Formats: sequence, structure tokens, C-alpha cells
Amino acid sequence: MVGINTKNQTIIKIATAVVDHGMEAATRTGYMSTQKSQNEDRVADKKRERTFARAVAWIRAQLPACLYNYG
Repeated sequence: MVGINTKNQTIIKIATAVVDHGMEAATRTGYMSTQKSQNEDRVADKKRERTFARAVAWIRAQLPACLYNYG
């Protein structure tokens, strides 16, 4: 001992649990959500294209052919 006021302290190691706090699950869910969202966007785009094509076909059916046939 060095001095009268020196204290011995035993170092106790306490095991700590490894906790994810949901980050791994959130990342995985976020990725799946992104994929689903992108798929829904593609479905919406295709539906919009079909709706537009039907509208154009309907308009052409209402007009005389000389207004839109150029060849």
C-alpha cells in the first residue's frame, strides 16, 4: 500500500445483454416496404397507361378519321 487512504477496489465485470432495439428488424421491414412501394408504383403507372390508351382510343372513335390519320 502506498498510503493510509488507499482503498482496494475489486473490478466487477457485469455482463451486458446485446440489444438490437429493433434496428435490424426496422431495416429489414423498411427494405420490404420500399420494395412493396416500388411495386405499387409500377402497378399504378401501368394502370395509368392503360387508362390513357383507352381514353385516346375513345377520343379517336369519336372524331372523323381525317383528323388523326396522316398516312
